[in-house]
Amino acid sequence: QREDVDIVIGKSIRHFPLWERKSDYMPALETNRKITTPELFDKYYVSFFGINIFPVQAWAKLYKASLIAEAAQQVPLFEKDIVMGEDEHFIMQLFPYTTSFYASDLYVYKYRYGGMTSYYNPRLGELFHFGDKRLPLLDRYQYEKGYQPLFIEYKNVLRDYIAQQIAYK
Repeated sequence: QREDVDIVIGKSIRHFPLWERKSDYMPALETNRKITTPELFDKYYVSFFGINIFPVQAWAKLYKASLIAEAAQQVPLFEKDIVMGEDEHFIMQLFPYTTSFYASDLYVYKYRYGGMTSYYNPRLGELFHFGDKRLPLLDRYQYEKGYQPLFIEYKNVLRDYIAQQIAYK
């Protein structure tokens, strides 16, 4: 409320089964500063295409209700066919309607870690489908700088998918 922003982002602690780690998932993101358009979109939207500047997960954030309501009238914020990356899809659809955010240096969320990064995940291949959902957004917003990192992300998902198939099949 003090900063009058659409999204507030906080830091998180990742809890692994045997240990905890304070997460610095926003090292390139300036903290304790209000970021507004056009810098917000120009500099940070690329995060949804493989460049990790803005944290793309839905957790550790506060959202202005009016932002969600406005975006939901324009685009589908949730799609039933997206299982892998559903939180990133939500933020990616919401982001073009965001006019400001504030990144706090406070730890506000404890994330219990596991899933696809730790074990075999039979849904890993679904990330290819999620990538296909991002291509039209690059065209819609004429966001040319997103193509190269998205291609690299496709290659990384393919590499991980093949490695997982070899290791677990």
